[in-house]
Amino acid sequence: MNCQQPFGQYLSSIEETLGRKLEEDEINYARSAYRDGPDEGLLNPKRSLLSSLPGMPNEILSDLPVTPVLKAYGASLKRAFNPKQMKEVRKILDESGSNDTVERLIEVPFSTRSDGVRKESVERRYKREYSSRQAGLSDQLDFLYLQQAGRVPANGDVGRAAQLASARLDGKVINKHDWLDEVGLTIKRGLDSTQDPSIRQAAEATMELFDWVKGQALKYEAFPIQQELRRQLRSLTEKRGKTRGEIDGAKLDGQIKKVTRELQTVDQTMKRQLTAENYFQRIWRRDKIEADPLKFKNILRDHYRGSGVASEELEQLTEDTFSAILQDHGFTPVEAFVGKASSLRARTLDVPDNLVEDFVEHNVEVVMDHHIRTMGIDIELTREFGSVSMADKLDTLKGEFNKRIQAAEALNDVEGARVLRDLRKEQIKTLENLRDRLRGTLGLPEDPYSLTSRAVRVAKQFSAVTALGMSTLTAISDVGAITMQHGFSKTFGGMWKLHMGQHKAVLTNMARKELRASGSALDMLMGSRALSMAGLGGSFGRHSGFERFMTAATDQFFNMNLMNPWTTSAKQLAGTLAMNDLLKNGAVLDAIDTVQLKRHGLTKSDVKKFVRLSREHGEEVDGLFVPNTEKWADTDAVGKFRRYLGAEVDRVIVTPGVGDLPFWMSSEAGSLIGQFMSFGFAAHNRLLVAGLQPGKHRFMMGAMSMISISMMANEAKDALRGREKERPFNEQLYRGVISSGILGVIPDGMEIASMVTGGAVDMRWAFGIEPRPWTATDAIERLGPTAGKAVDFAEAVNGDVHAARNMIPGQNLLYLMPIMNEVEEALK
Repeated sequence: MNCQQPFGQYLSSIEETLGRKLEEDEINYARSAYRDGPDEGLLNPKRSLLSSLPGMPNEILSDLPVTPVLKAYGASLKRAFNPKQMKEVRKILDESGSNDTVERLIEVPFSTRSDGVRKESVERRYKREYSSRQAGLSDQLDFLYLQQAGRVPANGDVGRAAQLASARLDGKVINKHDWLDEVGLTIKRGLDSTQDPSIRQAAEATMELFDWVKGQALKYEAFPIQQELRRQLRSLTEKRGKTRGEIDGAKLDGQIKKVTRELQTVDQTMKRQLTAENYFQRIWRRDKIEADPLKFKNILRDHYRGSGVASEELEQLTEDTFSAILQDHGFTPVEAFVGKASSLRARTLDVPDNLVEDFVEHNVEVVMDHHIRTMGIDIELTREFGSVSMADKLDTLKGEFNKRIQAAEALNDVEGARVLRDLRKEQIKTLENLRDRLRGTLGLPEDPYSLTSRAVRVAKQFSAVTALGMSTLTAISDVGAITMQHGFSKTFGGMWKLHMGQHKAVLTNMARKELRASGSALDMLMGSRALSMAGLGGSFGRHSGFERFMTAATDQFFNMNLMNPWTTSAKQLAGTLAMNDLLKNGAVLDAIDTVQLKRHGLTKSDVKKFVRLSREHGEEVDGLFVPNTEKWADTDAVGKFRRYLGAEVDRVIVTPGVGDLPFWMSSEAGSLIGQFMSFGFAAHNRLLVAGLQPGKHRFMMGAMSMISISMMANEAKDALRGREKERPFNEQLYRGVISSGILGVIPDGMEIASMVTGGAVDMRWAFGIEPRPWTATDAIERLGPTAGKAVDFAEAVNGDVHAARNMIPGQNLLYLMPIMNEVEEALK
């Protein structure tokens, strides 16, 4: 404490100094200052939220990249690592309200509070509701295309992927890209425009999903420009009610009429477009527009002329629309519509599809992916916070901070008020960044189609296909992560039943269906984990034919290197065990980890309900429960169970989420530097922090398993590379610890520290290994894989055969390594 007298005397002395009674907010502020004291209090300007992670030297921690969640929950992480100090840590974020808001926005994989049950986050609900439906449509389209190509679709994901690859090489059947274009054109022209039953069925399935998304959007009015116009109208109307001056009143009346007209135009256009029988989101093919701009402008000009636009406005409107379309990529930042009103977007939407058919995207998978990415998150943000911008919630948070700042100022605590202002700014910015990253607009360049942006995307794709051939061997340590959660016997017993047991096909199909409904294990269809760990993904990268080829090749590469099949298999195992644990332990609730339940937004009564419903509708195969949630009549229970399942699987099989990566990685330069660092950041939250919370014994068992598996994987890599030199055990152990990911992002920070200090600060010392000598080339390669490829290119030009090999896509795929080794030796 910061004083010896009782709290009542402490308050009396303050009131005597001020000459008045304290308000409630001032008393609350005084209580926190009294309890925390000058050294430990969170208002101490010398205290950093980052330093709340115990056991790490501040001088090292301050140089480490820190994830948004880690930064926002510094105090909570201290409780996680050092529970004895829980009572001494002030939960300032809980008091301000931002803790709850972060958890409602993104998936936080570790426990942050000692009480309360979390709501489902926008990020998780998007995966459960939208990603699962998108994957289902993609699977259905693959099935129909294979039938069209004369194949009998395989039951398994891997088998169908092999069939699709075979059909791609078969010149006698229609190319899948052309087939998907035909499906899109059929939707636009009407189902009666085709006689092909497979295309008709594909169009009907696609429209079913479009109609569902459209219904959600209309239900929640999840269109940012409409939300902003309504907000402006409310604000102007309130001002008008308080205005008595004739001149000011007339000015406000004019503004109200203008905004009202804008809102009516947008409402009418949106309603007409979205309620059209064959609504299909329009994505402009900028490459085709740039190839024939005169033809495109003539179409716009003729349309506006026929719509009655005055001749003096015709040319300007045509040019404005042309420019807007070239800049339109669908991912509109909040700043683009907050405080602004424009009907140009509505006028652009008003151009009929049949007029611009040659200049828009028809591929249904491309359009659906873009549609769900741009609409799904906006719908869920509106559903959760009332608007895409979260304006009301952010204003409330600012108001709460302002009260506390005023209380500090009333107590003449100038330093405390300053710290609160800084904290207010930091938390508001963090929430805005998390919101924008969810929407796909954080760090988005003004023109994503510029030559620089396109070059960055291609460079990252090239780095992935030339460097990640053996990433699946590294990912085998996922088995250790499952062991950390479920133990050895359950993990390896479940693995046997899923892949070698008598009923493996039945069990795998049931588990796959349940996991897909939860928005997890979609990797064979969407490649979510591989793309996020490789720093790829998004709706761009399709401007030219070459870019489209690179995007498609990169997607297929993660099937070729077996990352997608492995991830799907690992998630099916983790998901099956998670379901089994919850449903079996649910019969004996004392065996349930209450903290873990709260982390997933569950109560023990929820678990009782799950157990009852699974007994009524589920099945037990080889001793493993599968609940068959599609048969449950209780939709609330279905949503909660699938939420738990998806979140638990993505935590155990580390899948980077929105809150796992530092914000600097969203910029183009940052994405190049940190391209392959996503796993380390995600593992820090999902393995290291979350793993320590249930208990140290379970964590250590899983950690040893992960490290052991990684050591064996590293030996396999060395053998494939043709390196026969035996390494000392301590070096093998060090490499196993690093490649396992168990330490999260710490090794990356230590490598930087080693390079900066010339080896004085280096993790190798702890393993009895001499630090590596750092060179200028090493420093360049720390700037990311693209910089490393630049080094390879320079060395290849100078005749280095190995560097030249590193520039070949797929050169280190597991099954190509022995061949490439022999070629390299022959060329030396």
